[in-house]
Amino acid sequence: MVNEAKYAANSHVKQGGHVAILVGSIWRHGELYPLHRMLNLYSELTLDGVKVQFNTASGRTPPTTNVPILMTEWVMVLRKPKAWLHPVWVANAPREFDMRTSERQTWRSVVLSALESCGGSAPVEKIYAAIEPHVRVKSAEAQGTDWRAIVRRELQEGPFRSIGRGIWALAISGV
Repeated sequence: MVNEAKYAANSHVKQGGHVAILVGSIWRHGELYPLHRMLNLYSELTLDGVKVQFNTASGRTPPTTNVPILMTEWVMVLRKPKAWLHPVWVANAPREFDMRTSERQTWRSVVLSALESCGGSAPVEKIYAAIEPHVRVKSAEAQGTDWRAIVRRELQEGPFRSIGRGIWALAISGV
C-alpha cells in the first residue's frame, strides 16, 4: 500500500522535481517493522537522514514492557530524473539467511554460531559436527587446510573458555 502511494507521489512530480518522505518504524505484536526499509524508491536519493520524533504516543505513556520507545523518523528526499528511465531501488521482504552458506563469515563467527546452536557449551567433537556443513569447511577441505585446527585455534584465542577437558563454552553472554 505505501509503495503504491509513493509511486503515485513520484509520478505526479515534474521531471527534476522532488518528493520528500517522512516515515517511522512501528511495533506490532512485539515485532519491529522498520518501514523505511520496506519502501521502493522510484527516483534518485538526494537526502537520507534521521530526525528526532516528538510527541509520540509511546513517549507519553510509561513503558510496560522491555520494548524500546521509538524516538526517530527516517527522512528521504528523492529527485525525479529528467528521463523516461530512472533508477528504482526495490525493497525486499525480510527472509531467512543461512549463515552456513556464507563464505564471508569469519572462522570466529562460525565457531560462535556453532556453540550457540549447541546451547552455549559443547564438547569439541559436537562443535566440529555443527561446523562441518559450513561452506567455509568445504572451501578449506578443497584447499587442503585442516579446518579443525582453525576451530581449535579460535576456541583458544576467541571469546570462549574451556570448562572441562575438550568441552568449550561461551566466555561471556551476548558476545
